[in-house]
Amino acid sequence: TRDPTADPTKDPTADPTADPTKDPTSDPTRDPTADPTADPTRDPTTDPTFNPTLSPIHEQCYIGYELDVLFLVDKSCGLASQECQNQMEGISELAGSIKRYGTPRFGLINFDANDSTVSIELEDSRFNAPAVSATDDIQISLVRELRNQDCTSAWISGSPNLEDAIELAISEFTRVDDVASPKHKKLVIFSNCEVADETSLCNTYGNTNRIMINGQEVEITIYNIEAEFSSNFPDVSSLSTYLQCLTDNDSGRMFPIRNVDTTTLDLQNTYEEFQDEICEQPTKDPTADPTIDPTRDPTADPTRDPTADPTADPTKDPTSDPTRDPTADPTADPTRDPTADPTADPTKDPTADPTTDPTTDPTVSPTVIPTISPTTAICEGLNDDPREVDVVILADTDGRYRNRNDETRDNQCYNYFDMIADAMTKVKKEEPGNTTGLPLSRAAYFEFNRQSIVSLVGLENAEYNTLPVTGPSLIDYSNLITHRCDDLYPADFFESTSYDDAFNCSDDDPTKLYDALVAARIHLEAEFVEGRDRYIVIFMNCKLPQAEQDRICDEFADYIRTGVIDAQRGDNALDRGINVAIIGMGGDGPFGANGQDTDNDYLSCLAEYDSDRIWTHETRDPEQFNEGGISAITGAICEIPTPAPTTDPTIDPTADPTADPTRDPTADPTADPTRDPTADPTRDPTSDPTTDPTADPTADPTKDPTADPTADPTTDPTAPPTKSPLVEPCTYMNPTDVVIVVDTSGGLDDEKCGVQMEYVGELFSGLKDRTSDDDTSGDLLPQVRVSVIEQSYNVIGFSAQTTPVTQSDVIDSVNVIRDRACGPDTPQSTSLSQQLDAALDQFDASSDDRDKKIIIVSNKVDNANLPSQIENDYALELRVRGIDVIMVNNELQTSGNYPVASEYFLPITNFDPSRIFVVNNILDDAEQQQVLSDIITEACSDPTPSPTTDPTADPTADPTRDPTADPTRDPTADPTADPTKDPTADPTSDPTADPTADPTADPTSDPTSDPTADPTRDPTADPTADPTADPTADPTADPTKDPTADPTADPTADPTKDPTADPTADPTKDPTADPTRDPTADPTADPTRDPTADPTADPTADPTADPTADPTRDPTADPTKDPTRDPTTDPTFNPTQSPIHEACYIGYELDVIFIVDQQCGFSGDQCHHYLDGVFELITSIKEFSSPRVGYIDATSPSAFLIEITNSEYNNVAANNKFLTTVDDMQAQVRGQACGATVQRPDLQTAITTAIDAMTTDLQSTPGRHKKLVIVSSCAVDTSTENALCSAYGDGQEIEITDGDGNILEVEVTVVNMVNAPNTDASVQLTSANAPSYLSCLTENDPTRILSTTDLDPDSVATVAADFWNEICEQPTKDPTADPTIDPTRDPTTDPTRDPTADPTTDPTRDPTADPTIDPTADPTADPTRDPTTDPTADPTADPTTDPTRDPTTDPTTDPTYNPTRSPTQDTCWEAEDMLFDIVIAVDASCYMTQEECREQQWLVAETMTGIRSTFTSIVGSVEYAEQRVAYIEFGSDGSPTVVVALTDAYYNHGVAPTFGSQLSDINHDLYDLIVARADTLCTPAALAARAGNPNLSGALDAAFAQFGSGNTVADGRDSEIVIFSNCGVPENERDDLCATYEDAIRNPTGDKQGRHIGRNVVMVNNPPNSQSSSDEYSMGDSTSYLSCLVEYDDDGRIFTTDGDPNCRYNYVLLVDQSGSMTQQDFEASIDFAIEILDDVVGDDDNVAVKSFSTDVESIVTWQSTRDEARANLIAERSDFDLGCTETNEAMDAAIAALNDPAANAANSYIILITDGAPFECNHDKNDSTSNPNPCSYPASMDALEATGARVLLVTVGRDIDEVGDFLMSCLVDADRDNLIFVDNFDFSNTVSQVQDDTNSGRACRHMPVIELIIKVQNAICTEPTPAPTTDPTIDPTADPTRDPTRDPTADPTKDPTADPTADPTADPTSDPTKDPTRDPTADPTKDPTADPTADPTRDPTADPTKDPTRDPTADP
Repeated sequence: TRDPTADPTKDPTADPTADPTKDPTSDPTRDPTADPTADPTRDPTTDPTFNPTLSPIHEQCYIGYELDVLFLVDKSCGLASQECQNQMEGISELAGSIKRYGTPRFGLINFDANDSTVSIELEDSRFNAPAVSATDDIQISLVRELRNQDCTSAWISGSPNLEDAIELAISEFTRVDDVASPKHKKLVIFSNCEVADETSLCNTYGNTNRIMINGQEVEITIYNIEAEFSSNFPDVSSLSTYLQCLTDNDSGRMFPIRNVDTTTLDLQNTYEEFQDEICEQPTKDPTADPTIDPTRDPTADPTRDPTADPTADPTKDPTSDPTRDPTADPTADPTRDPTADPTADPTKDPTADPTTDPTTDPTVSPTVIPTISPTTAICEGLNDDPREVDVVILADTDGRYRNRNDETRDNQCYNYFDMIADAMTKVKKEEPGNTTGLPLSRAAYFEFNRQSIVSLVGLENAEYNTLPVTGPSLIDYSNLITHRCDDLYPADFFESTSYDDAFNCSDDDPTKLYDALVAARIHLEAEFVEGRDRYIVIFMNCKLPQAEQDRICDEFADYIRTGVIDAQRGDNALDRGINVAIIGMGGDGPFGANGQDTDNDYLSCLAEYDSDRIWTHETRDPEQFNEGGISAITGAICEIPTPAPTTDPTIDPTADPTADPTRDPTADPTADPTRDPTADPTRDPTSDPTTDPTADPTADPTKDPTADPTADPTTDPTAPPTKSPLVEPCTYMNPTDVVIVVDTSGGLDDEKCGVQMEYVGELFSGLKDRTSDDDTSGDLLPQVRVSVIEQSYNVIGFSAQTTPVTQSDVIDSVNVIRDRACGPDTPQSTSLSQQLDAALDQFDASSDDRDKKIIIVSNKVDNANLPSQIENDYALELRVRGIDVIMVNNELQTSGNYPVASEYFLPITNFDPSRIFVVNNILDDAEQQQVLSDIITEACSDPTPSPTTDPTADPTADPTRDPTADPTRDPTADPTADPTKDPTADPTSDPTADPTADPTADPTSDPTSDPTADPTRDPTADPTADPTADPTADPTADPTKDPTADPTADPTADPTKDPTADPTADPTKDPTADPTRDPTADPTADPTRDPTADPTADPTADPTADPTADPTRDPTADPTKDPTRDPTTDPTFNPTQSPIHEACYIGYELDVIFIVDQQCGFSGDQCHHYLDGVFELITSIKEFSSPRVGYIDATSPSAFLIEITNSEYNNVAANNKFLTTVDDMQAQVRGQACGATVQRPDLQTAITTAIDAMTTDLQSTPGRHKKLVIVSSCAVDTSTENALCSAYGDGQEIEITDGDGNILEVEVTVVNMVNAPNTDASVQLTSANAPSYLSCLTENDPTRILSTTDLDPDSVATVAADFWNEICEQPTKDPTADPTIDPTRDPTTDPTRDPTADPTTDPTRDPTADPTIDPTADPTADPTRDPTTDPTADPTADPTTDPTRDPTTDPTTDPTYNPTRSPTQDTCWEAEDMLFDIVIAVDASCYMTQEECREQQWLVAETMTGIRSTFTSIVGSVEYAEQRVAYIEFGSDGSPTVVVALTDAYYNHGVAPTFGSQLSDINHDLYDLIVARADTLCTPAALAARAGNPNLSGALDAAFAQFGSGNTVADGRDSEIVIFSNCGVPENERDDLCATYEDAIRNPTGDKQGRHIGRNVVMVNNPPNSQSSSDEYSMGDSTSYLSCLVEYDDDGRIFTTDGDPNCRYNYVLLVDQSGSMTQQDFEASIDFAIEILDDVVGDDDNVAVKSFSTDVESIVTWQSTRDEARANLIAERSDFDLGCTETNEAMDAAIAALNDPAANAANSYIILITDGAPFECNHDKNDSTSNPNPCSYPASMDALEATGARVLLVTVGRDIDEVGDFLMSCLVDADRDNLIFVDNFDFSNTVSQVQDDTNSGRACRHMPVIELIIKVQNAICTEPTPAPTTDPTIDPTADPTRDPTRDPTADPTKDPTADPTADPTADPTSDPTKDPTRDPTADPTKDPTADPTADPTRDPTADPTKDPTRDPTADP
């Protein structure tokens, strides 16, 4: 040592190490890891198992010394059986964590108050005998042995006799120890309670009386465990102190276990620290009192020969009591500072000169002031690989070292340089033994700022970059950088603001990175050595402005890529390129203002656009840097760079190539430019060009010709070329053995066999490594060995595979594989277990330290073994042995047990679906190549250690690929006081319910492994949330676009041509208000009901013969017809930043020209976003060459950027060509520059340019429609806008003429994007003016002016759908010039003002008060009283009177005419391979109504179908349902009835394969059987005989008996019981029932094995409506009834149909019996009231019924019984009382009834049934108080509102609009959904409408059936977690929901149904179309006659009578 202590230890070790470390740490960690992995996995699983093991088996630690360990387990503390089991499971995990092979020897002693017993001896032959070698894996068997320790009965209670147990342990240690070579010994004591006398125990074995055996101390570790249920420690603090005296007071050996989780998990959480403690070699005799603060600078070489003469200056204070017996021979060299307390056993041969190589096991009490940042070890990639590298580090020293709070802090500076030093040591390695040539890694260090560039260490530096490179020199180099903060800045730098101007980051005076890169380039070129890789690492404090970044990119991008100054084409192949890593940190920049990924494209041109090499962060946090910054550096440097050219080109090139092409393109580009032009053309062209150039140069020259072609090409090329090229092997595998198993049982023909073996050969060559030609290693194992076997035949074995491995060797092996046959032509028996056994036999002893992989190439699934068999036999073994299995399923022949190729066979792949590859067509070369590449990639990745010693619960999404091989031994000086030992096993139970709708724009580095495979490219932006459930099946072929608002329902078929002389006795009540003024003289026999006012001038010549039955008003433009059911599981990791939308389908010829304003003062990012959005709009309408799209820059308006005649993008003759050129168009649009300054667009010229181009084009391509799209982000001035409107808007349409003379209108669509504030507010588009700017050009059509809130693509996406709809809609050829946006609904009521001058000589004596000017010649005798406001153009002949209010969102297009009462439920989603038996037990003991009884049977049947699948398993010749079902019924007494048994030969098994093919029908039969049981159970006699007191215990016994007779457990099936209960077991019997069955359900056998065969019980509690809580057999709370049977999982396994007991309603029915009704009408109304009473009003509801006319009569009161109410209503049918319609009086009576205390329900309904308007008998229109309309009385309406009642208006014969708008509008909801229209007193379907409206009331009484079934499904179909599972999940959900949301999402799916309904809603939408007909009739009649008179009166009376008679005389 250079620095020995001046004061050596007073108690040196008695036996110093013989081989001390040569390079000790300067300050070791206090708790170093015992054996860190040198090579952690680079690819942790991203798809963890959904069923984690309760306690995984950990990897044992490596123990490098001889050790015996004894566990002492206290059994005296009275633990319950379950506590014991959990504790022993945790203890077994600890044992497994330290022992796997022969060493260490392990023993177990159990002790209690009386006895101590050795249960496992240290020489036990199973685990510890000499025959157990170092490679024999006994870990699992040891763990099982400990887990299965006797826990069947509770441990006894007493005071533990620990002293006896310790003595027995000493005896056991002594018995087996070798005195000559003693082993180390450790004792682990597990206690649950305290000994009686702890002090005595401490005096005997603790403190100074340590246990010593054969000179070795026995170290003791203590576990004090607080039990789960019984707490035997006096208090929590004693857990940390009890028996501490036995541990030498070493806190690292004390493990207090608090009762936090199960004891298993609590113990498991300590295993890592426990490993560290046990696996660490103990110090034989540690110093008792090590110095706390040793000198930092001891003498380097103390004197070996002190002076013989005493000092001339003797001590001034000699001892007062000199020795009386001095030594006769005093030492010649006495110590100058003898120890005050010398060791009792000093060394006999002390060293004369302290060792230069101290112990490997330093003091346990190191320095209290460790180093702040330890030296970082070199990355693994450079440590393991002999590559030679040169690295230049450039460090920015500008900036004020601000933190995220913008405060200058010195720690930011120190952290910054510490991290730079860490980066240096990460890339530069110690090379003490290398003395020749250059170091493998050289690192230069430069600093730069705004003033200068300084080179502190060059690549040639003699101190740090020449050999040998020693550890001390590396430390010195690191310290040089670390201390730069003190060297560079003044002492007050961090406190004073005076340095701000000089050091602040400034865009005006940026830091000199450019000059630093120049210096680095000069240095790298000066120090260039062929073959050395070159790197630059840039650390930045100050972020450069964009202009400076651009300057750097222009200068250095090509140099970085090629490594050549003035690079030429082909220079990239010289392998001189330079990799750059960029680190930006801190708030000065600012970097990462919103997180570390904010600036991941900063200076990306230097990193070759690889964002993984760029890392930025808002602070200089070392922890964040170690996670992200180091990864960026190691990713750039430590990974071997890709050679140029690569031998394996990427299969998936980037979807988004650079958006920024060369910044200085040629003005006149070549027609065929070079793909890689020289950055700087040669300045010295050849002086002697060839005189004989080739006459016909190749049309397709090589893109990268060889720089040095061969001088001697072959003259005899091979005639038969190789069949397929050899695949380049992966070069990054660990030493690996791979076994390829080829299935020959599939019966492949010769062609497919040949192709398959060809690809197996390529797979072999892609895995097999080669050594160099001069490799002389000989007989060593190659890096990768590959064995190939067929079934059990060994084609190529491991044994002959030694180095060297030449290319010729690989070719020979590939040819052997190619020549293999594939077995017989017909399929043979296949055994996957046989294939696995053959593969496992290949791995020999030399495979132990190598990675192991098996690749199985299958053509046929296993037909010899059940899936569970293979999983049980192999899954755990493969995982424990660390063998990865990859399945390659080639045209896999599947079967019942293995029906899906993509899942065969998942369990042996460690449940990793990414290791299963499927080839659907062996002969498809492209598919084979793709899969082959993916297989090689998977096989070449490092395997996950199996099992991991501590699986993280939340693995990093971006793990470091190059962890340190030598972790720091000097951790942070201030580590956390309580670090987590094991990440939480139970992540948050309350994840966010509303995840962000706007995820990060930069995709995660760990994307989901299972996204949708084929997402819709352009989902509808706003699909209807409520499509019609019952659309019309036969709509009109040509519906009118604007049907009449009020057509007659039944016009006469044959109107009279000669009107009657006598007027009708019953004239129409609603004559037309404004008849036609000019009727046709010869009307059509079948007139259109609403002809268009301006018919098309160019109707189609060939109308469709088969129009759509009922077109949707806004159909999806291009829905997928067959959406994928199997989304991709492997999405691209680099999605395009803004996806290209699906184009619309356009059924007409269309050209669209975009005029885009690009000069709005954009920044670079804004420009990029803006043009991205423009291209989004283009691709939303364009997928193929048609429609053609043009593009004009509005600031260069005279020319096209892209013309509509462009042959690359718009070649309609080659419609698919655009699919190949879309990327080019995208680059052309996105690659434009935007103006940084504001320039007003010249829209006038741009529009003219567009029109001229369209006009010219139409001469040669007539008939193509034209549209203009103007995209703006800033505005023209007002005068210019007015001029544009005058020229092209405000009625001035843009019209052009084509070559055929047709005039076509050019429609204009405007898209306005709100811009960020710029310098000129007058041109800025804001949210205020964007919605209207240039709207004049769109004919004020709101669908053609769109605006966004921002420039980004997300904002554009919000209008993309509307834009798509507008552009894709064919324009009307002759639209109205100015259609009204809001046509009047109420045309004029004022007839002609010019009546006839010559009135009739015989006027009618009683004319109508307001006669029609043009009456019908033969008006209908029965006109419709309430026509629809928007009728269908082709109404159904028999429309439903009660359309559903809430139809399905996806109705069937072909519904059954006799639908099932409810659809058959979907089965468990993962029912396949889920083997379980289920017993359904149905309660038949309690009285219920017949309806309730039958309802229950239906519910039971539905539940059964929701659980049972159609999957089967085959055993021999018998085929079994995977889910067998037994059905039993139990009553009040007697034995339950077994209706269907598990062994039933029809329902549950049969002969294979017939049974499986018929299982679907059998399931239907079982469904029918259960439903049909109602005929027996639900008869009145059977129901009356029910007496309560259900025999539930008998039902459970019967269920258990079914599991026994069905061999459920023996067959490996789970046991499930579903109990449907109606009433409860008596309260006094429930405790006994729980005591009897609770444990029998959870653990049938009461032992360890029983925990794995428990029975799951689900309870469905369905109490009858009549049951009350006071009933003798009431369940009480049905949500927790007998929860002991469901293991107290009330929420997860108890479901009730019982609802809210407070969910009751008051119903008031008001029945009109006024004079406008007949007796028959009134009877129909009363019958309707009776139906409501029977079908709507619940048993617990209140009901009152009142009739009204002139007076209000009470028929049913709140106090009436239900029978009385029914009788009163029946009697009322004959009591018809004509009168007026005093509706207000009826409403007041209803309000008064609701205020009656008897109306005590929480919710209320008033149902008003009326056929007329309110009418008062003595109404005086001049008296405002005389009005029967309730809406005229605000006080009454206030009183109504106070009741909270909802009003339902059932209007008979009244138009809904009439009721809503005129009669009683105050009672009508805004959406009119409380109006029910009834035609002619036909109430046949009206009850269901009332039920729909009151459905919320019914829903709160009973759980919806579907929801209940889903809950039961989830409870049954969730496979129980085994303990322990073989595949632990890494991140399981803590609280998976078992109860899906009851309310559907408010935001419906963006992916509409693939097959939209053909039958839209019968109830028109309350929000009519936003795009009305463009030219509706100006004044349509509301009720035109079907056959107008041919000769209307021309001269009606000028003064008709104002008071016509109501009853005209019969004989006028």
